[in-house]
Amino acid sequence: KPRSLLINAGIYYDDIGIVQYNSGRIRAGGFVEKVGFNREITENMVDKLFSTACSAIPELKNSEIESTWAGLRPLNIIDERPIIGSFSSLKNFLFAAGHFREGVMLSLATGKTIAELVTTGKTSIDISELSPDRFV
Repeated sequence: KPRSLLINAGIYYDDIGIVQYNSGRIRAGGFVEKVGFNREITENMVDKLFSTACSAIPELKNSEIESTWAGLRPLNIIDERPIIGSFSSLKNFLFAAGHFREGVMLSLATGKTIAELVTTGKTSIDISELSPDRFV
C-alpha cells in the first residue's frame, strides 16, 4: 500500500495488469489457472504475482499485501470463443457468455449485439461463428 502515486496509468507487464487508485492502493492481477471452480489462493500464486509486480515497479518491494482475491472467468473450453446468440430451437433465450479474459474488452460489442437481437432479431455484424448452435 504505497502512500504516493507510483503510476498514473494502468500497466500490462509480463501477463499481469497493475493499476493504482487515488487512495494510493495498488491492485495487481491477471494470472490464469484452469482449475474449475476452485478459488483457492496459494502462497505460490501470491509470491509470483507480487514478484512480477515488483519487477514492473521496483518501489513496491517494501510494500505489504493487504488482501488477496480470486475470481472465476467463464471459459468455453470447447473452442475458447464467446457464445453469443440463441439456439435455433430456443429463440427466446439469448446467450452472451464465455468471454474469458476478454469480457470487459468485448462488453460494448456484446451488449450492442444482444440489444440488436432483442430489438430487431438481426445483428449488424456476422456472429454465426459464435452461435450456441455450433455445439449441437
